Amino acid sequence: MLERRFRYSEGIKMRIRRIVAKDLKSGATITGETILTLISDDNYSALQRTLLMQFPVPEGKPVLAEPSAR
Repeated sequence: MLERRFRYSEGIKMRIRRIVAKDLKSGATITGETILTLISDDNYSALQRTLLMQFPVPEGKPVLAEPSAR
Protein backbone atom coordinates (compact mmCIF):
# COMPACT_ATOMS: atom_id res chain seq x y z
CA MET A 1 0.00 0.00 0.00
CA LEU A 2 1.34 3.44 -0.87
CA GLU A 3 0.81 6.25 1.62
CA ARG A 4 1.74 9.76 0.60
CA ARG A 5 1.43 13.36 1.74
CA PHE A 6 2.57 16.82 0.72
CA ARG A 7 3.47 19.78 2.90
CA TYR A 8 5.10 22.95 1.62
CA SER A 9 7.54 22.88 4.54
CA GLU A 10 8.56 19.22 3.97
CA GLY A 11 7.82 18.51 0.34
CA ILE A 12 6.57 15.13 -0.82
CA LYS A 13 6.70 12.20 1.59
CA MET A 14 5.84 8.60 0.69
CA ARG A 15 6.07 5.22 2.31
CA ILE A 16 5.18 1.78 1.07
CA ARG A 17 3.74 -0.89 3.29
CA ARG A 18 4.03 -4.46 2.16
CA ILE A 19 0.96 -6.63 2.69
CA VAL A 20 1.82 -10.11 3.93
CA ALA A 21 0.74 -12.90 1.56
CA LYS A 22 -1.20 -14.69 4.31
CA ASP A 23 -3.41 -11.61 4.62
CA LEU A 24 -4.66 -11.94 1.04
CA LYS A 25 -7.99 -13.59 0.37
CA SER A 26 -8.26 -17.36 0.26
CA GLY A 27 -7.29 -18.96 -3.05
CA ALA A 28 -4.99 -16.16 -4.22
CA THR A 29 -1.70 -17.28 -5.78
CA ILE A 30 1.51 -15.27 -5.76
CA THR A 31 4.47 -16.47 -7.83
CA GLY A 32 7.62 -15.02 -9.39
CA GLU A 33 9.49 -11.82 -8.75
CA THR A 34 7.68 -8.98 -7.06
CA ILE A 35 7.68 -5.77 -9.10
CA LEU A 36 6.41 -2.66 -7.38
CA THR A 37 4.72 -0.27 -9.83
CA LEU A 38 3.87 3.28 -8.74
CA ILE A 39 1.82 5.61 -10.88
CA SER A 40 1.19 9.22 -9.94
CA ASP A 41 -1.13 11.61 -11.77
CA ASP A 42 -0.43 15.32 -12.26
CA ASN A 43 -4.06 16.21 -11.39
CA TYR A 44 -3.96 18.84 -14.16
CA SER A 45 -1.64 20.91 -11.99
CA ALA A 46 1.44 22.78 -13.19
CA LEU A 47 3.00 22.04 -9.78
CA GLN A 48 2.76 18.24 -10.23
CA ARG A 49 3.82 15.72 -12.84
CA THR A 50 2.71 12.30 -14.00
CA LEU A 51 5.15 9.54 -13.04
CA LEU A 52 5.43 5.82 -13.70
CA MET A 53 8.09 4.05 -11.62
CA GLN A 54 8.90 0.34 -11.29
CA PHE A 55 11.17 -1.34 -8.73
CA PRO A 56 12.05 -5.00 -8.16
CA VAL A 57 11.52 -5.95 -4.51
CA PRO A 58 14.04 -8.48 -3.14
CA GLU A 59 12.29 -11.25 -1.22
CA GLY A 60 12.79 -11.20 2.53
CA LYS A 61 15.06 -8.14 2.55
CA PRO A 62 14.01 -4.68 3.75
CA VAL A 63 14.73 -1.98 1.19
CA LEU A 64 15.48 1.66 2.04
CA ALA A 65 14.77 4.01 -0.85
CA GLU A 66 16.62 7.29 -1.00
CA PRO A 67 16.32 10.03 -3.61
CA SER A 68 19.07 9.99 -6.19
CA ALA A 69 21.34 13.02 -6.52
CA ARG A 70 20.82 14.94 -9.74
